[in-house]
Amino acid sequence: MAQNTPQTRVTVDKTPLPKVRADLLVLGIYKDTKKLPPALTAVDKAAGQAVSNLLKTGDFTGKADETALLYPLGKFGCRRIMLVGLGDKVNLCSLVIWESPLTGSGYRTSSGAGDG
Repeated sequence: MAQNTPQTRVTVDKTPLPKVRADLLVLGIYKDTKKLPPALTAVDKAAGQAVSNLLKTGDFTGKADETALLYPLGKFGCRRIMLVGLGDKVNLCSLVIWESPLTGSGYRTSSGAGDG
């Protein structure tokens, strides 16, 4: 007998990240990121500095497959932000992305992390 499973809708578009409206925004972060790239700085500001505050604590380092779930403050259009560690920038390849939680999450994803 088939179960009633909620539908998941994945959307990829060019909406500026601070204006995205979703239940969850997934952001990839490289290992040992100290300064957020401009695209993520705008998200962080809109989310009440939730991302930069976590990075400052050292509780999230961006190691490959590391994840953190944030509940942003402020007037941000996403209820949650999931950070996914991409590992070392020099070692990033399609295999790492394919095997990361980014591909299997079924959530809205963004690739703004590689700018900084």
